[in-house]
Amino acid sequence: MRKISLLFILFYCSSVNIPAQDTLSTGYLKFNLNVDSAYVVVNNNYFEWQKVASGDSIKLLAMRNYITLSTPFDSPLRTGVYIPEDTTFTLSYNFSSENVSNANIQENLAARFHFDANVMVLSDEDSEIYYKGDYKGTGFAKFNAPEELAYLEIKNPDFGTTRKRLNIRERRINFVEDYTRPSRAGAYSVAVIPGASQFYKRQNLKGTLISVTSATLFTFTLHKYSQYRKEFQNFLDYKVNYLKAQTEAAALKWGDLAEEQKVKVQRLDNQRRFLMLSSILLYGFNIYDALSNQPKGGYQKKEKDLKFYLSQEEVLGSLGTTGTFKYHF
Repeated sequence: MRKISLLFILFYCSSVNIPAQDTLSTGYLKFNLNVDSAYVVVNNNYFEWQKVASGDSIKLLAMRNYITLSTPFDSPLRTGVYIPEDTTFTLSYNFSSENVSNANIQENLAARFHFDANVMVLSDEDSEIYYKGDYKGTGFAKFNAPEELAYLEIKNPDFGTTRKRLNIRERRINFVEDYTRPSRAGAYSVAVIPGASQFYKRQNLKGTLISVTSATLFTFTLHKYSQYRKEFQNFLDYKVNYLKAQTEAAALKWGDLAEEQKVKVQRLDNQRRFLMLSSILLYGFNIYDALSNQPKGGYQKKEKDLKFYLSQEEVLGSLGTTGTFKYHF
């Protein structure tokens, strides 16, 4: 009974010490914007967003609030604002309509509602996009998905399939940019390593032949060079002994050994030079092939931004709001 009484007292004290929401000090945040409307999220609570126009005000607790302000075509503004009690604080901000990029789409609440999608996927123009096994489009796809963990697959006819696990956040756009085609810069960056560029371009057989042959030639070249240095030193020793010989027999002996050794050294030197030249030629071919030979299906295109795909895909009539896409991108 005593325990129950204590619990009741603690509950009563804790409840009377918590003021009701209406009794908390509040103030107002007014917006001065250069756009017709924007979406406001307070303290990262994306489930209680508000849509405001320039000149509108919202009521907030008199404290420091974290504000996220977004429009579809610019990076969201994320800032901390202190709201004084019974006072209106004006937040002025000019969005840019020329600052369209993939980064602006990511986690953008306004873009999520404007494009009516919470997932956007950008890949190669010949890659097919599947979400949970359902076909969503080629090259670019936008769609709505419930909040969940699920798999996204991007299938390319020349370069295989990549699989990603997505954690969908419903109130924002989950933007995925993933290419299965190799890039020209990537192929060039590893060209100095024999076979690496070929492997990067999915030319596995050629890459294996170049890398294995290069390693073999390099190993044999070092081995022959080591043998050459050792036998050449023996030749020098024989020559010194020949020059120091005090008798005709000794001179004849060291002279014959020096002549035999000279032939042996010359043979090793020729082998060493041949292997070294072969290594150089193969390395040159590796560089030439890395820089000149394109992978099957080609490289990624230079212009791979959202503007390209939206303007291309809209003619299919599968994206929706095609006029808006065309106007803004």
